[in-house]
Amino acid sequence: MDWNFRLPLCLFYVCHSVMAFNIDPVTWKTFTNNKNTGFGYKVIQKGASLLVSDPLIQHNQTKRGQIYDCSVTRGNCVPLSINVPAEAVNMSLGLSMSIDPQSSKAVVCGPTIPKNCDVTTYNGMCFKISSENVVSKSVPRTLRECPTSQIDIAFLLDGSGSVYYADFDKMKAFVIEMINSFINHDTQFAIAQFSTYCEIHDTFQVKNAKAWEDAVTKISQRGGGTYTAEAIKQLVRELFVSEGGARPSASKILVVITDGESSDNYFLTEAVQQAQAKNITRYAIGVGNAFNFDEATQELAIIASSPTNKHVFKVTDFDALDSIREQLKENIIAIEGTQTTGDSSRMEFAQDGFSAALTSKRDIIMTAVGAFQWKGGYQLYTQNDQLNAFQAGSQHDSYLGGSPLTGREYHPAPPPGAVEAVGVALRGTAHSFWSLNRGC
Repeated sequence: MDWNFRLPLCLFYVCHSVMAFNIDPVTWKTFTNNKNTGFGYKVIQKGASLLVSDPLIQHNQTKRGQIYDCSVTRGNCVPLSINVPAEAVNMSLGLSMSIDPQSSKAVVCGPTIPKNCDVTTYNGMCFKISSENVVSKSVPRTLRECPTSQIDIAFLLDGSGSVYYADFDKMKAFVIEMINSFINHDTQFAIAQFSTYCEIHDTFQVKNAKAWEDAVTKISQRGGGTYTAEAIKQLVRELFVSEGGARPSASKILVVITDGESSDNYFLTEAVQQAQAKNITRYAIGVGNAFNFDEATQELAIIASSPTNKHVFKVTDFDALDSIREQLKENIIAIEGTQTTGDSSRMEFAQDGFSAALTSKRDIIMTAVGAFQWKGGYQLYTQNDQLNAFQAGSQHDSYLGGSPLTGREYHPAPPPGAVEAVGVALRGTAHSFWSLNRGC
């Protein structure tokens, strides 16, 4: 996540023994960071000093963010020693920060950790800071694993007489390459061919790459008509069922490759409705000049799932199939295509620790605004840093957790003998002003 703003900060301090608002500006003390980053994005009072965050400071290509202990008595700011795990790349440490005023223990978080899965996901981590400024290990200890949804993909190949034998071989080569690109996923494949009749060559199963290559290569083209609707009905009835090897928890994908209009288009809507009833996501690939005409293009739109811009592909000839392979793969493994029920995304964009708070039991509550299709939510980590529960929001795009869960910012009452007037001034940004007491 990139940030395109700069927040220069000055912290001002003055000794005053009686009136909190009668400040002599001559005696103010200033804490600054000359690196012109985000120093002072978050500030909390911690005893007679301040914890100041700079979530934008870039130490190297993979480490971003810093927390400082700014002591009024010393008159300087010292970076806290925080052991950030190597996998916490560019976490923007200090983007959220809060304190328990009773114990003077704080929690700081970096919620912008990207993880390279099939699609980039976001995580976050938090750290507890003791009253003596000793920093704990990260909470959680490690990032979530990449989503590993099960996918069952069936390829339905046009073997009608209008497809040249050489082009049928190119179609098979395309399927082999598609299978190879998914071979390390939790994916099953099935192969069928349609012409006047539909033939299921391989039901859903797992094979190694060489076995699939051999199985697809030996398929012979049948020739005949183009009965697409009847073929789809047959696959719904015989293949996308447990007897055909389909897994109940897997996303169901059907990829139809054809070179023209069907011979039974009057049954096509009925066939698609049967597929839809079983939650089968359909991709339609039209090959050749036939799809320069509206009738043929409309047929692809009927076959494919919505939206058509993600589920319909048209190429000029069979040599061009390879040009769509990566895009087809990305669309299939996209989060929207790998969730079978409920929300289209779950914890992939959670950004754990967007805000955080310590409970009276010293547990950590971490929000996750991007969870469950931006419903948001929060999770509780116990004192031993074990995840206890996750509570999701009830409405899509409600962003639960976008503000502190306690419903209030911590502005603790000034303890006796503390500093009296410390202000935070951010150019162009409204921010907190802190009033603390200290006898001089």
